[in-house]
Parts: sequence; structure tokens; C-alpha cells
Amino acid sequence: MSIFSTLSNILFYGMIINLFLDRYFPTVYYNFLFEFGQFCILNYSRIQLFIDKKSRDLKKYPTIKRFAIQIRKMLDANNISGDIEIIKNIQKISYLNSTNFLEYENLEIIDKNNMEFMIYSDNTKSEKTNKVIYFYVPINFNYECCKYKFLSVTIIFSEDEQYKLKLFSENENYYIVNNRLNKNVFCYLIMKQYSVIKNENYVSYKLDIIDQDVKFKSFDEKDEILLKCYNYLVIRNNDLIIEEEEEEEEDDASAQSKNIESDEELLGNDYIEVVE
Repeated sequence: MSIFSTLSNILFYGMIINLFLDRYFPTVYYNFLFEFGQFCILNYSRIQLFIDKKSRDLKKYPTIKRFAIQIRKMLDANNISGDIEIIKNIQKISYLNSTNFLEYENLEIIDKNNMEFMIYSDNTKSEKTNKVIYFYVPINFNYECCKYKFLSVTIIFSEDEQYKLKLFSENENYYIVNNRLNKNVFCYLIMKQYSVIKNENYVSYKLDIIDQDVKFKSFDEKDEILLKCYNYLVIRNNDLIIEEEEEEEEDDASAQSKNIESDEELLGNDYIEVVE
């Protein structure tokens, strides 16, 4: 008996049993289906929690952790897809390899697809995979990690739709010097982390950040965050936004200089010389 015949018989007898129970024992049948469904969901959740707990427990052992990291690095090294992702419309449209990136064929692929940005993934410097974002074609892939991390990054589309974005997770790190975080990158991260698709050309959102100094900052889709080594800059329409505190310091400095000038005008050139 072929597999097709076996599946056909199972489907046929299953339909007959379903019709029979549905017609003659509907109450008992539906109660059974409801309780059986709850039983499956409950036990699936228990098994998932058990596996997650055991996985976390195993990662506490240094030997197992190092072994897992080496396995992941070997898999990444043998990954024929490449360590560079070409992104357009929040989708990965091509993979390239950094070792032969500047070859004509690769540059032709980039030009043909009119990329929005690319992400270079590197795990040679740390246990995590560092994600370096380029909005241009680089001549090399040298980079430096930031010396700080935001405490929280939340993107809000409405009161009922908001997401916590992970720029630093167990496996990945986006805190790289000169990484630009704008609406294109945020839409890509939402798709990657939550499987939610947003059109970066029409998207509107509020971005709430608690930064490394525990300061609460709010931005929107017009703003771009440029990560630097020890701090970050905010750019809107290619103009650097000066923080309020810096403006206050400048105002205080100008006010003090004006006071000094006014005092000098009142005193004039007359002064008293004290002779001992």
C-alpha cells in the first residue's frame, strides 16, 4: 500500500468518525475537542518553558558556552550566503562576501539593485555578531564598537502598537561607531525582530529612548541617530540638532560675556591702583 493510499484512508475514516460524533454526540464531542485543545496548548507551553530553562542553564557552563560559540562561528564561516546583507525595502535582496567585496561583479550587483543600505556581520572581535551598517560602498570593513548602550529603545506607531527594539542582544550588537539609525534601519529591525512590515516611505512613529545617561529622549521618523564612540548625535534633514542643555550653556556663557561688557562700559577706563 502506497503512502498516498494510507493518507487517503486516514482522511476518509477521519471524516466519517467526525460526522458520526458531530451528529449523535455533539455536546460530548465538542467538549472533548475543547479540553483536548487546552491540554495540547498547556503542555506545549510547559515543554517550551522547560527547554528554554535547560538551554539557559547549559549556557551558564563556560565550556558549553565556548563550544556553542565556536560552532556558531564555524557555521557562519562556512555560510555560502556571505557576511554582507544588501537591504532594499526592508528585505535582504542579496548576500555578498567581504573577502571579495570590491570585485566588479559585486559592485555591479549593488548598482543594479539600487540598495538602501548594507549590513556587514562580524564575530571575530567578540562573542556577539557585530552589525556594521553602511549607506555607501566602503573600501574596507574596519570598525569600532561603542563604549555605551541605550537602556531602552521603544518605537511607537500608536497607543496599541509599540515595540521594544533590541540593538544589543544575546547574539547581535548594533552599537558600532558611525552606525546610522534611521527609519530605514528601524523598519528593517521591526520586520526582523517582530515580523511586522512597515513601509519606510510612508511610516510615521515616535521613538522613545532612555540613553546611557538615563535621559529620556523622544524622536520621530525625521530624525536620524548617529552613534559615536562615547556618545551619539541626532540629525534632522542633514542638520545637527543641538541638545537643550548645550543651548542653555551657550546662553549662559553669552549672558555672562554681556554682563562683563556692560560692567566695563560702566567703569570706563578709570580704575584705582592700590599701592602698598
